[in-house]
Amino acid sequence: MMKLIVPTDFTVKSLQAVRAAMQAFPDEQLQIVLLHIMQISTDPMDLLMLPRERKYLSLFTEAYRNEVEKIRQQSNGQIDSIYTDFLYLGIQRVFNDYVQRHNVDALLLAEGLEWQLPTEYSIHPEKIFVKSTVPVLRPSLPTATIKTMPQLEEKDQQASRYAVAFG
Repeated sequence: MMKLIVPTDFTVKSLQAVRAAMQAFPDEQLQIVLLHIMQISTDPMDLLMLPRERKYLSLFTEAYRNEVEKIRQQSNGQIDSIYTDFLYLGIQRVFNDYVQRHNVDALLLAEGLEWQLPTEYSIHPEKIFVKSTVPVLRPSLPTATIKTMPQLEEKDQQASRYAVAFG
């Protein structure tokens, strides 16, 4: 069993990294932590209003939750567990302790994925991952064929020619 941390910005697109992990380790059963890293606030009001998670629950959209569940169901048992977690950082050591405490085998940063920072305190995961005590894996995102407008127009023109020729 392999335990991976996959960063999330709570977009459905960021969950493509989970599919990349599944492709990178097809014969492994995976435990996946979808982690969002945030800088700890220095605002006294924020510090007094613990727990702050309530403030960020709106980041968990219905589409995000549904996509996580869809990935879990389609994994055919490859994903043993998958859950989302927040981590508030003041220093790098907090992240390294989190990784060690959770027995994480590797961190996953999918190539080609652009990260959004949904809050003013969100931290880009690469800044933290590269200084980690565990390996950082960089698999490519699963590819899908997407037809562009010129390709679609060309197909329409071919279809019209066939219709005229056989019509």
